[in-house]
Amino acid sequence: MATEELTVDFGKVEGTDLPTVDNERLIGVRSKIDKMKSYKGEHGPFVVLFSAPLEKYSDGEDVKVGYEVRATRILSLCFKRDENGNETDEVAWPNKGKTADFLKEKGATNLVDLAQRPIVIQYIPNKKGEKRLTF
Repeated sequence: MATEELTVDFGKVEGTDLPTVDNERLIGVRSKIDKMKSYKGEHGPFVVLFSAPLEKYSDGEDVKVGYEVRATRILSLCFKRDENGNETDEVAWPNKGKTADFLKEKGATNLVDLAQRPIVIQYIPNKKGEKRLTF
């Protein structure tokens, strides 16, 4: 699992109530690919695509606690190999697979081309059976 370092004052961390999100009503909503982040995980590199915010929540005017609801899509990447079959530091996507299929579906020739492409929000169930927003 990819992680990012976060600076937290543990003495000030406390519980909070957040509004629940009805993901069901977001299915079928039209949006755009808004941003992407790349990571290196246990099984290699990957990129996470994010929709534009579908909803925004905060705890009031101070916005002490706020979050956005976005759909995500994970695309697998890989490291290229040299003539001896050794992995290099150069990242690519497999020519056959879901990442290549998604790029072709969106008419993109590279990952940068995906920016602002139109998407339709869908869902896939997670391990708990909850609906995870994707596209």
